[in-house]
Amino acid sequence: MNKIQKEQFENYYEKIENDLQTKRTQKLSKLKRKRRKQIILIISKVVKKLIQIQKKIKNLYRLGRSQEIYFKKTNSNQINQLIRRIIMNPQKITIAVIPLKNLINHQIYQKDIHTILMFRKYIKAKQIRNLEVNQQNKMLHNLQNQYFRISKRQFLAKQILEIIIIKYQT
Repeated sequence: MNKIQKEQFENYYEKIENDLQTKRTQKLSKLKRKRRKQIILIISKVVKKLIQIQKKIKNLYRLGRSQEIYFKKTNSNQINQLIRRIIMNPQKITIAVIPLKNLINHQIYQKDIHTILMFRKYIKAKQIRNLEVNQQNKMLHNLQNQYFRISKRQFLAKQILEIIIIKYQT
């Protein structure tokens, strides 16, 4: 193989490699877009369900007995696993309400906390808005002291009474 042929061959090989790399990147970004669409779809489904249970939750808070009545008991050791499965397999969903204290000693991945809080925030806003400002601050302050050492990334967490997650059904 003379020098010119060798150079042509190397150029050709390099071109093929670059093309493959480009295709791979395109495929990945396509998958990411698809995944994002799926997650948005899940969130919209969940929001619909949250709207359905909003009144029920509000009444239970008024009674001050929401924990006794409404919380589904979920073993906190399985929570991370559950969240992982939800994120990977968004087929069948129901709402599970878990008392925050069940999660305290259990590590939750940061991005999962953010996802969960998005759902919780949706319900929480109206309930807390109805209270006077002093009561609001007091409520959030108590929650903060009781449940969390706040970091900037977890700041949203102090605003919640409990965590609502989507429960994956096998």
